[in-house]
Amino acid sequence: MSLVLLKNILFIIVLIGLAIPLGRYMYAVMKGSRTFLSRVLQPVETWIYKGMGENSTASMSPKKYMHYPY
Repeated sequence: MSLVLLKNILFIIVLIGLAIPLGRYMYAVMKGSRTFLSRVLQPVETWIYKGMGENSTASMSPKKYMHYPY
């Protein structure tokens, strides 16, 4: 077996091994429940919103989203 084939097989095994935990994490984030990174990332996200002058709890309507300056 060549080294390239072994690298590809190892990559596929790692990719499959990470798919389930990453999928569970993404599901929890999209659902809005707390994750193991919430304690770390929540203060950073709040600091970024305050720096931008935005309200982190307010939702955006489609009309406001269309006129949002990027």
